[in-house]
Amino acid sequence: MESKPLITFKKVQVNLVKQSNIKDAKYIVIDKLDDIKVKFIFSQAKNKFKQGKFQSIAFYKEAEQKPKMTLVLCADKDSNIKKGQQGQPQKEEEVKKDLIESIKSDQQILADEQHEKKVKFSIIAKETLVDEESMKQLYSASKLEGCLQAFGMPDLHPGKGIPIGASIITEGIIYPELVDYDIGCGMCFLKTGMQVSKLTQKRLEMLSFSLKSIDCPWTSDYKKYEEFLDSELQWGSQKCEKIGIDKLDKKTLQALGTIGGGNHFAEFQEVNQIIDQQACDELQIDQNEVFMLVHSGSRNLGEKILQGFLDDNKSSQSKGAIVGSEQFDKYMSNHDLALNFARRNRFLIAHRILEQIDSRKTVDKDIDSKYAIGSGECIVDIFHNFVEKSSIDNEDGTQKEVWIHRKGATPSTHSKYLVIPGSRGSYSYLVKVCQENVASSGYSLAHGAGRRMNRSKALAINKNKHPNHNDLLKTEFDSLVVCENKQLVYEEAPIAYKNIDSVVRDLVEFGLVTIVAQLKPLLTYKFKEPEFQQLQHRYDPELHRRKEYKKQDQYDSDNN
Repeated sequence: MESKPLITFKKVQVNLVKQSNIKDAKYIVIDKLDDIKVKFIFSQAKNKFKQGKFQSIAFYKEAEQKPKMTLVLCADKDSNIKKGQQGQPQKEEEVKKDLIESIKSDQQILADEQHEKKVKFSIIAKETLVDEESMKQLYSASKLEGCLQAFGMPDLHPGKGIPIGASIITEGIIYPELVDYDIGCGMCFLKTGMQVSKLTQKRLEMLSFSLKSIDCPWTSDYKKYEEFLDSELQWGSQKCEKIGIDKLDKKTLQALGTIGGGNHFAEFQEVNQIIDQQACDELQIDQNEVFMLVHSGSRNLGEKILQGFLDDNKSSQSKGAIVGSEQFDKYMSNHDLALNFARRNRFLIAHRILEQIDSRKTVDKDIDSKYAIGSGECIVDIFHNFVEKSSIDNEDGTQKEVWIHRKGATPSTHSKYLVIPGSRGSYSYLVKVCQENVASSGYSLAHGAGRRMNRSKALAINKNKHPNHNDLLKTEFDSLVVCENKQLVYEEAPIAYKNIDSVVRDLVEFGLVTIVAQLKPLLTYKFKEPEFQQLQHRYDPELHRRKEYKKQDQYDSDNN
């Protein structure tokens, strides 16, 4: 299928600056460029800057500026732009022409190269704004040898060189860096057996206070870990395979059953609205039941695996591993180990939290085991950081073996139903996959809302807006947040994320999902400082000093 040029994107972000203060920049999103009116820009500017009317406008372009389109606004209709700034007051037609030509010149280059290379490049977004840097990162990935298709989900945002919210399909070669460090990171959505009607606001507050930390090792009993890893647990509809304890070092073993840093969480949720009653009946979803959503991955194991691959291939000119090569076999063996570890990790996180509430709670009613956790059961457990073998159709109707790399992208081929979470202060959505359209989005969907600002910016803005970080521990829904890491509270505040509603609407608009139910947060667990006795009893004193503990998990989050 021929690539579509990037100029087809419907929305463009444009900077607005005042002539009187060029450093005071705001931005607007312009839709339908052909219909743009300067009157609209003036009205938007008035709202953004909270001042009187602007009389003239000029186009300003700077090579290194992000975004590249900037409009300078003047209060005086006949005023010239200040000395040192480019441009002069322009007529409406000139402004429109400059905007369109700028976008074309910046983006058509990419479109031309993609067309020549015949790589399918697509952004699955109409309403959700996808920033320029993440598109550049995705385009850069599409230039890798063997790449056939590159898809950006509506939650696409920049990572550390690799975009998050992407599905990249290759032939004959895999690229571990496209999966990144947290191999096996994913979501599980499960029933808890608790009833919403009994979980009053007062009880929620008591629960948030009484929950003990699960950021310390599960146990100091090595034998208990061994039994857990060797048990044949079922998780949702998929088998959770055994793991030989000899494959894990002490640090990795002690991370099992812990959430980790970054955007990882465990959250109690209720059904706010049912949209597809038939689907809810099929899943036996009761609107009075409390559900849990766990987001975590393979902890430091994934980091070790990718770093090992990079170290082994320092001398290689290629960043990838040829399918069938020794490097490929070694990486995929370790990769699959991390997937199993990540699934068990989410299982154990749920167990540790539910066990505190009621020691009789289990998480899988189909398993009769001392480590089974289910008066409720897991509805879905799914990865969004991994690579897998698949096949796609050739033009002649035959099939081609390919490898799908997903970084912050949920597979649309593994489960009929999926949960797409928002931030801790917004809704999440239970959706049904439209199986007939999975190929049009790289067999993938959004894995969440996606960041709209990086961590440092979120930290600065929220710290300034909320000097007391405790203000952010209660959301607009009156849901509670358990997080004793002040920096994490600021970095993960809802304002740092895109609007999950627009992300899901885009998926619906593209015919990829239908909405089953809207979910509302009740209590979100992020991080709780372990008790001092736990640190003494369970932590290796050299490995887990308090200073070292607080800076853990720099790589085990998929939203950088």
